[in-house]
Amino acid sequence: MNSLRQLRGGWVEIVVAALITALSLQAGLSGRIPVASVVVDLAALAAVLLTLRWLRIGIAAALAVSVLLLTVDPVSAGVSTYLLMLPALTAIRRDKIPLAVIVTAINVGVGWITSFRLAGDQADPFGIVLTWLVLYAIIWGIGLGMRAASRNEAARLAARYRRQQLELALELHDSVCRDLSMLVMQAEAANHSGTASPEQLESLAERARSANQAVREVARLLGGANRNTVPEISLESALKSGTHELRSLGFTVQARAALVGELAPGVDTAAGRILQEALHNVAKHGSAQAPCLVTVERTADALEMMVSNLPGRGGTGSPTRLGLRAMKERASTLGGSVHSKEVDGMWICEVVLPMPSRAQTPAN
Repeated sequence: MNSLRQLRGGWVEIVVAALITALSLQAGLSGRIPVASVVVDLAALAAVLLTLRWLRIGIAAALAVSVLLLTVDPVSAGVSTYLLMLPALTAIRRDKIPLAVIVTAINVGVGWITSFRLAGDQADPFGIVLTWLVLYAIIWGIGLGMRAASRNEAARLAARYRRQQLELALELHDSVCRDLSMLVMQAEAANHSGTASPEQLESLAERARSANQAVREVARLLGGANRNTVPEISLESALKSGTHELRSLGFTVQARAALVGELAPGVDTAAGRILQEALHNVAKHGSAQAPCLVTVERTADALEMMVSNLPGRGGTGSPTRLGLRAMKERASTLGGSVHSKEVDGMWICEVVLPMPSRAQTPAN
C-alpha cells in the first residue's frame, strides 16, 4: 500500500519519463540515434522508477547511469540527461534536500561535459552553463512547489483528523460521560442515605438505560454511521431536567427564566446543550451548601444565561476541561461566548448567544 501511494505521488515523474522515453524509442527505431543511446535511456528510465519506490537505491542507480552515459553515450545522443533530472525532482518533493543537492550537482556536471563534447570547438561556455542551471532551477522550482503542496495537504488532513477527534470526544462526553457520572452520583447519594425510594431506583434505572443506549450509539458511530448520537434538547427541557437532577442530589436551585416568544431552533438547541452542561458541572463539582442560581433572560439582540454556585471540594473545573470546551464550541458556532470564572468564592458561568433577526430566522 505504501509503494502504491509513492507511485501515485510521482505521477509527474512517470508521465514525463514515459513521454521522453517514447521519443527515444521512436528515434532509435528510425535509426536517428544509436542503439547504445537507447539502452542508456532505458537504464535512466529504470533509475527514475526505482527512485519512486526506493529513493536512495534509485538515486544510486541514477548516478551509475550518469557514469554509463559518459562512457557509452559520450555526446548524449539520447535523452538520458533529461531523464536523470527526475530523481532530483523526486528527492525535492519528498523533502530529501541533501540527496537532491548531490544528484543535482553531479547531473549538472555530467550535462556540462556532454554538452561541451557535443558542441566541440563551437562550444559556448556561458550558454552551456546557463542552460543547465536554468533547467535545474526549473526542476527545483517545480519540486519545491510540489513539496509545499504536499505539506499543505498533510496539514489539512492532520487538522481534519484532530477536528474529528475533538468531535468524537465531545460526542462521548455529551452522550456517555454525563449520564454515567450522574448515575454514579445518584447511586452514591442513595447509598449515603441508606435507603432508596422507588422514585430514586427508577431514576437510577432510567439513567443506566440512557447510558447503555449512548454507549451503543457511540459504538455505531465508530462503525461509520451518521452522527446522531446525542438527541437535541431545548432550553426549556434542559432547565427543567437539570434543576430536577440537582434537587434530587440535594441541591437548592433558584431559577428565573424570563423569555418572550419562541427562540430560533439553532439558538434553542445550542442554549439547551450549554445549560445542560453548566448544570451538570454544578452537580459534579459544586457544593450543595449554597443555592445554585440560574438566570435566563432574552434581550433585544441576545439570549443571556448565568449559572452560579459554591464550588465543592474538587472545584468546578478549569476552562480546559472538555465540558467547558464543548460549551465554548457550541456558543462560538452562533457567534456567542461562554465565560467561566470564580468571583468571591462563587463559580459563575456566563453565556451570551446572539439572537438572529426575523429576516434571518427562516433561513436558519
